[in-house]
Amino acid sequence: MKNKILISIIVNCFNGERFLAEALESVINQSYQNWELIFWDNQSIDNSSEILKSYKHPKFNYFYSSSHTNLGKARELALKKTNGDWIGFLDCDDIWLPEKLQNQVAAINSFEGNLGLIYSKCEFFRDRLNINKKVIRETTIKPSKDLPTFKVSKELCKGNFIPFPSVLYKRDAIIKAGKFSYFKFSPDYFLNLSVSLNYDIFAIEKVLCRYRYHKSNLSISTKEIGLLENISIIKKLVPKSNYETLSRSHKTRYLIFLLSNFKIKSSYIFIKKISLLNLFLGFIDICTYIMKFNFKIQFNF
Repeated sequence: MKNKILISIIVNCFNGERFLAEALESVINQSYQNWELIFWDNQSIDNSSEILKSYKHPKFNYFYSSSHTNLGKARELALKKTNGDWIGFLDCDDIWLPEKLQNQVAAINSFEGNLGLIYSKCEFFRDRLNINKKVIRETTIKPSKDLPTFKVSKELCKGNFIPFPSVLYKRDAIIKAGKFSYFKFSPDYFLNLSVSLNYDIFAIEKVLCRYRYHKSNLSISTKEIGLLENISIIKKLVPKSNYETLSRSHKTRYLIFLLSNFKIKSSYIFIKKISLLNLFLGFIDICTYIMKFNFKIQFNF
């Protein structure tokens, strides 16, 4: 029966002890209880496994990776351990609100069409000390405006506006997408765009999850690889005839990255490979994307 949908929740963990208990409890506290949790320990050396095992919860399933892998590969390996028809990914520092699964399962049951992905709004937050050494929470809702639904691939080509903690994927849609472990830093973008090209997407206009924001500690080289992966994903998934148009947003972002990091020679070489018109149109696409989704990370003080 549809209303008995089993949700498989994948928690990939590498040294995630700091916020892990809060993430796990957000699963336990779901009002919809037909779920299983797959905890994939990517060879953590902290107390993550002890925290997970201390719950002794019958729906918690623990797996220890035979080797440390990138996140995309870890998710792919964990996926093989799931039994549900719908899959959700919860990182160790994020939180699901109690009604998340109930809202999404109700939408799945009532949806008429070829649904492959369901998502919602998300509260981005971080805790910090103010001038009086008191902890305060800064929050913002993203995307803040109405969410695209049904056919959203063109919007996704401009940027990955779908908050990853909010997503449930249909298992068949993930399988059809193919190997996403190839991408070290953008496996979620690959999945979202691939699913959007083959299935309907449905958005729930509610905040159903919280994403804990950390100041980025990624190296410049890591950021560069992620930007290049996004361009590669567009090239892999869209028709060749549409590639230049649909990749221009990401190419413009990459050029902005090169210039902002004073990589002048690389910028010059990159500009020679693409048309100035596409760069200009890409910049327009980025501006309209930011205005539409208000998805540039910022906080309300």
